[in-house]
Amino acid sequence: MIYCQRWNNPKGFLVWLCLFALTQSYVTSGIVFTVTTTLEQRFSLPSVQTGFLASCYDLALLIVVLGVTYFGENGNKPLWLGNGALIFAAGSFLFALPQFTSGPYIPSTLFSDTCDITSNETNPCDIDANADEELSSYYWVFVAAQCLHGLGAAPIYTLGVTYLDESVAPHMSSIYLGIIQATSILGPALGYLLGGYFLSIYVDPGVDPESLGLSPDSVLWIGAWWIGFITSGTMALIVALPLIGFPKYLPDAKNINGRLDHHQTQKGSEFVARTGWANSVRDIPRATLNLLTNKPFMLLNCSAATEWFIISCLAAFGPKFFESQFSLSSSDAAFQTGLVVIPSSCVGCLVGAFLVKRFKLSFAGMVKFCIVSMLISLVCMSSFLISCPDPPMAGATVQYNNSSIPLDETSNANFTAECNSNCHCAATYNPVCGSNDVVYFSACYAGCRLDEDPSGLQSDRVYHDCSCIRDINGSDSASDSASGSAVLGMCVYHDCSCIRDINGSDSASDSASGSAVLGMCEGQHCHREPLFMAGLFFMLGFTFLALVPSILATMRSVSHSQRAYGLGIQSFIYRLLGTVPGPIILGALIDRVCLVWESNCDGSRSCWLYDNAEFSKIIFIVTVICRCLTLIFMILALMAYVPQGEDVQEEEEGEEEEGMREGEENSPTQTFLTSQTTSYSKTPSPGY
Repeated sequence: MIYCQRWNNPKGFLVWLCLFALTQSYVTSGIVFTVTTTLEQRFSLPSVQTGFLASCYDLALLIVVLGVTYFGENGNKPLWLGNGALIFAAGSFLFALPQFTSGPYIPSTLFSDTCDITSNETNPCDIDANADEELSSYYWVFVAAQCLHGLGAAPIYTLGVTYLDESVAPHMSSIYLGIIQATSILGPALGYLLGGYFLSIYVDPGVDPESLGLSPDSVLWIGAWWIGFITSGTMALIVALPLIGFPKYLPDAKNINGRLDHHQTQKGSEFVARTGWANSVRDIPRATLNLLTNKPFMLLNCSAATEWFIISCLAAFGPKFFESQFSLSSSDAAFQTGLVVIPSSCVGCLVGAFLVKRFKLSFAGMVKFCIVSMLISLVCMSSFLISCPDPPMAGATVQYNNSSIPLDETSNANFTAECNSNCHCAATYNPVCGSNDVVYFSACYAGCRLDEDPSGLQSDRVYHDCSCIRDINGSDSASDSASGSAVLGMCVYHDCSCIRDINGSDSASDSASGSAVLGMCEGQHCHREPLFMAGLFFMLGFTFLALVPSILATMRSVSHSQRAYGLGIQSFIYRLLGTVPGPIILGALIDRVCLVWESNCDGSRSCWLYDNAEFSKIIFIVTVICRCLTLIFMILALMAYVPQGEDVQEEEEGEEEEGMREGEENSPTQTFLTSQTTSYSKTPSPGY
């Protein structure tokens, strides 16, 4: 019991709240995105459904956050948080449940992407026609699990933050909030790191994947996607019990409340809640209207919506932008994005929190600080104008028979050429890079007719007799007598005839051959990457530098009794107008500059190659517009801010004069008590 009491202080509560925030972001912003592709393959889910899974979390949180923050404001906040952790744990365990009820994974026959001139049709979707359709019904289990995640996470950044704010000295609030935000930012990094490791483990324990001809590099490999949710559920259970054990108020909360500076609250925004559950319900319209008519508060909410619009867009499409601009693999793009985002955002949060404490910034000071940070970040957004040339892809960006001639920008991609016109190739994107540094849509579109698995692993498949890849020393003639070769991973593809040597002749008698490697051409890497990463680092750093001050300014602009409800309304607004529509709108915009589409079996399409210059322009325009709106809203909030400090001071002075007049008629004892009361009420409180 004595040991437990050691945690009964703000620092002890901070530890458990940070663990809860780490667990939440580890799952919802890390693991879920890491296993999306695996879920699509394992449970036959189309991309549109897996894309909606992430939104289920925000939608569920939108529904409950107002109720949680309103009724939790005057309730037992740690109890709300502990129950939220239990609900979150239930959601994680529910997400992993299909692994244990769907039976072992049975890989389907791998589609052979070769040129088959005897076939009338080659459709990889027909191969999976007999797949178990019942697996797709587990989609609703995932939806329910994500909804539970949203329900459980609702009190973290609202009730948890206000519980600490009312329990620590005002000048220390920024430090505690900065630590919480920095910890939550580490969650996605942990999710991507562990998620990648878990996916390298075979999905079914006790099954030897090599006996099925599978390795982690195989197309049909399914990793242990479910381990991440088991770990998050366990973590949530661990933090639930300690959170429930905290009291309604920490020991020093009442003393801290007496030192709060209520003079910074927006004039006319004071609100006194009536006691009793029935009165609380009847006060909902009045409490909501009081916040909605608070101009600085609502303008800060609008600025939060535009900022989270930017952050959600970069979180969703940042790795894709890296992958497209700098010809990186998905794993490398995610890793390099994390290298920039994690340190810049964590340092920004902690430095911003320290500066607020160091200079004891008031509401006006914090808003001005945010404006300066956002202006510097706006300048750094010019890094999005850095773009790299589009990789040469036969039929998409360069002509099929002459890679030195680019295609007209108005022309649509066409991967059918004379050398593969009879191959009946499927529209399945599996690019190969030729020794002439030209990318081809797939081995079939390179005219490869034969393949073999010399090691028994599908990832080591070797293609032969490719009619469209000719050595760069060879000719452009269709009658070239020799074919080139191609490589899948570390294995060589031989006899490919579409790569031609740049030093060779155009004669039909040239018999030289070339080679190709699976994937995009490494030689196309852009040397502007370091400059872009530096600009992105400072842009994100100054953006998150303003995060803690903006949250504190929001809480200082509303009545002390409405801080949690105010944060709940802010969360509702920035999710409704920012995090939910942001990726959808930006996704629709960048789809307009797609150069290479792949049609999926469900009728949807996936983009594999973008116009890099136009991609950069879209990101730049969207982020700059949102940032300018953020600055406008913050400037208007500063102009609309009218603190009630002067009115309160005049009222206190009037009460003091009245007390002095009455004191002349009172007894000496009454005069002493009055003077002591006045002295206590005028005790100066520390600035923010």
